[in-house]
Amino acid sequence: MSMYWSGYETLGLVITENEDKEYFMKKYVALNKNEFPDMTEEEAIESLEEALMTQEPLTRSKHAGEDGGETFYITVLSSDHHEGVFMKNANPALAKGYKELSLYGTDIFLVAADKQPSTEQVIRGFFYKSFKEIEYEFREKLEGYLTPDFDYESSIGDVSYALYA
Repeated sequence: MSMYWSGYETLGLVITENEDKEYFMKKYVALNKNEFPDMTEEEAIESLEEALMTQEPLTRSKHAGEDGGETFYITVLSSDHHEGVFMKNANPALAKGYKELSLYGTDIFLVAADKQPSTEQVIRGFFYKSFKEIEYEFREKLEGYLTPDFDYESSIGDVSYALYA
């Protein structure tokens, strides 16, 4: 039996506080009721938690009852499968090296940015021009899913982690 770790890195937004994660799940269920037919709110949240653990893409509807919507990817980093989660803030004013994000006793939600920092994308100019552009993307993407006072500035960054495979 082989055991190994695989490393990942992504530009994304982290949701670490339990209150923010609960708010996100309740709002997602409320705004996307068509995905959870004949389920109570509690059953729908349980179903959403299972979907998040399988890393299925979520279809985002901006308004309740709206069909379609854009797709965004959210990953749950859990202490059962992940180690060494670090984030370097994308905001130049806050970027003071990497900080470790604790996984002990909680899971971290990680929403990926649409543009990822690959060499080819940077060379071709298909990348963000400023932190404000990245922040705007996440505010648009997660509008209605996070509390109005959610701290976007300190939650967006370059996130690296290891996955037990």
